[in-house]
Amino acid sequence: QQSLTYGFGDNERVLQFSNYSFDASVEQIFLSLINGGALVLIPQVSGLDISLIERVVDDERVTHLDVTPSFLENLTVGKYAALKRVVCGGEICRKQLAQRWDGHVEFFNVYGPTEATISSASYKFLSNVDAEILPIGAPIGNTRIYILDGSGGLCPVGVAGELYIGGSGVARG
Repeated sequence: QQSLTYGFGDNERVLQFSNYSFDASVEQIFLSLINGGALVLIPQVSGLDISLIERVVDDERVTHLDVTPSFLENLTVGKYAALKRVVCGGEICRKQLAQRWDGHVEFFNVYGPTEATISSASYKFLSNVDAEILPIGAPIGNTRIYILDGSGGLCPVGVAGELYIGGSGVARG
């Protein structure tokens, strides 16, 4: 369903940033391969080498970059000719970070636990968002998200509760 969220085509080039033992790698691998795109690999030992990552993103004409906000903080904005989309997940993403990339790429904040097949919700950054921390957005296709109270009932809008995720991407049990 992420290919619909991103308008992903067969000309995409996704950087395999996450280690294969981390759930985000599944999304990076299969988003590119299922849609006929290319998966760009880097040596695992160099995953935190900022200059190497920047070089690979530029030289390999990466179009889709999926990283944590804390890693993205270290990358140079506007340096990559082919990059058209940045996806941040795995931790809180601040509006200030998205604003830095605004105008250079489409910027998405995603949320989802491993049990829900990685991303369950996605938010496309809008510069007029009225929050310092980006929202997690709306459920992706074939996913439902509920905010429930301690008794399992739906919470009214604006009331804190427990996040429940349902749909075809959620693991049984």
